[in-house]
Amino acid sequence: MSTTAASAPGERALLTVCVCTYKRPEVLRILLGRLASCAEGASEVAEVGVVVVDDDPAASAATVAQAAGSSFARGVRYEATGSGNVSTARNRAIELGIEDADWLATIDDDCLPSEAWLRELVVVQRRTGAECVSGACDTELPPEAPRWLREQPFHDDATTGTDGDAISMGYMKNSLFSSLFITEHGLRFDPRFGEIGGEDAMFFLSAHAVGMHHVYAAHALVREQLPAERANLRYQMRRRFWYGNTEAVTSIASGRASRARMAASAGTMAMSGVLNPVRRAARGQRPQLLFHASELLRAAGRLLGAAGVKLEHR
Repeated sequence: MSTTAASAPGERALLTVCVCTYKRPEVLRILLGRLASCAEGASEVAEVGVVVVDDDPAASAATVAQAAGSSFARGVRYEATGSGNVSTARNRAIELGIEDADWLATIDDDCLPSEAWLRELVVVQRRTGAECVSGACDTELPPEAPRWLREQPFHDDATTGTDGDAISMGYMKNSLFSSLFITEHGLRFDPRFGEIGGEDAMFFLSAHAVGMHHVYAAHALVREQLPAERANLRYQMRRRFWYGNTEAVTSIASGRASRARMAASAGTMAMSGVLNPVRRAARGQRPQLLFHASELLRAAGRLLGAAGVKLEHR
């Protein structure tokens, strides 16, 4: 591994894509096929390999990962952890990636990147000299998704901006990191958040606390593939409830907010959830009742987090 944070002009970056997976071999197969196209499109700027860490004790992704090895210039490295803790799996992925490459691109197994994804991340990094580059992540709904899910903003949370904009938070499913920066600062995912969620937010907060230069890549797009079994009201409401809880737990743990401040913000959010449908209706807009009901649940989750209750992500 080189001792500089950036590749020299004209050099190809040594880059490893880190993927954690759990009992979704067919989903992983589709992702690896798309990553092969990304690697080919980025071949002028990066020599790409892949690390797959499988958290399934039965190692169900082994055959799929090994079959994809010839599709990448630097092959596919596979390891099963079976830990039941996503922080442990993520940590192992970055440890294996650091052994092999100067740059680590991270993506989740249920996401599909645009074919220009890796190239855009690398190009923006070289232009800015940043230690981390993150792109946007949209949600792609299944064809059978109900109308209310398409029309109301349950997933309208993509990052926006222009290339090189400084940002303070990104998606672990769409980021490029300097191996050197991670190594020098001993950055790892906190196992305390590996079962309740929020480990990615805590990682970014820790990285920024030690001065990570983090920028946005406007054209490095990843789309999370929402499975049909999650395109229902029960799951979406549970997701918002958990999300509010995670916001509170990570904000308090990182020192960004006190318990009292998070409780107060939960009250403000709940009030908005009640009043916004009325305001929208008064303006002749659809009130989005289901979404604003989910905001009430998000507020409830945030209030529980302020009280010290941690909800498991499932």
